[in-house]
Amino acid sequence: MNIEPEYAQTDIMGNELSEDEKQWLDENKDDLLLDPFATFNWRTADSRDHWDNMEDMAVGSNEAEWLSVLDDRADRKAAIIHMGRDNADQWLERVGEHGLAYRQIRWTAPYDGFAHESPQVDPHDPERLSYAVIAQNEDVADKMVEAETEMAHHERHKTVGKLLGFPECCRNFFAETWYGDNMVDPMYEITCNSDNVEPIAGNKQNLRVVDPDPWNNVLYRYWGWTFLTHMPCSWDCEHSKEVAKTRGEIMADNGYRGAANDLWEWLREPMQWTSIAGQCQVKNKHMLGASGSSQYFSRKRIEWKQPHAAEWRDV
Repeated sequence: MNIEPEYAQTDIMGNELSEDEKQWLDENKDDLLLDPFATFNWRTADSRDHWDNMEDMAVGSNEAEWLSVLDDRADRKAAIIHMGRDNADQWLERVGEHGLAYRQIRWTAPYDGFAHESPQVDPHDPERLSYAVIAQNEDVADKMVEAETEMAHHERHKTVGKLLGFPECCRNFFAETWYGDNMVDPMYEITCNSDNVEPIAGNKQNLRVVDPDPWNNVLYRYWGWTFLTHMPCSWDCEHSKEVAKTRGEIMADNGYRGAANDLWEWLREPMQWTSIAGQCQVKNKHMLGASGSSQYFSRKRIEWKQPHAAEWRDV
């Protein structure tokens, strides 16, 4: 790591935590997580009108994800899909048209934004979604089902990640932070692991990403505004950058060229991410959003480029 992560040493009253208290917090993070949610609002009508294609940016990125399974430019053999009664016919047509293999894995409840696991649902609930896989062939599909249903922890995520085309360095980092450190939304840990980062005023929990690469920006992933569907091991990961650029090319070649260009411009805008107590706030000069996040007990802040003072009001 470029910067050693720093976590809460005191409670909210400033009293120093004992080792037993720190251990309890670490072991019970999952029990304190919020239900999945993601919401945002525009700061001004001008911003809303200027960025009128945010839905196309999210839809185009999602389309490019599964189309990567068919594209020789991408090292992706499978994709996870969520299929419900509203889009079942569309997915069945795609599977048949492209000769893809399909496997049902589990049922999940619909959700918005961040979720560290599939929300449980009654299999007879008409609103349920099928958490499923589409793959290049039957063998890959069976391997995905085996990994998702029979493997656990590091082995599961490394196997699934490889079939989904995620870089090895990112698979290893994800397994270490997700399971090793129990951080289910490790944006702060990714920042600490990046070379192009500096503490603000010497505070290791308040970090600035200097001259960042827009391709690797997943700080808006809660709303689908990202080229990547994996978490990069660092903001300067070259392997993730290549995956993102390929995803952008696939978007452009499949009817989303304008959305891909606008998404790149959006991701290079100065912005800020903060997180505490299981939720994060994401903001730039155009919008203010919130979503579920890791259960940090002291505030973490990531500044994506240094904004000019007039670029946004502090909210």
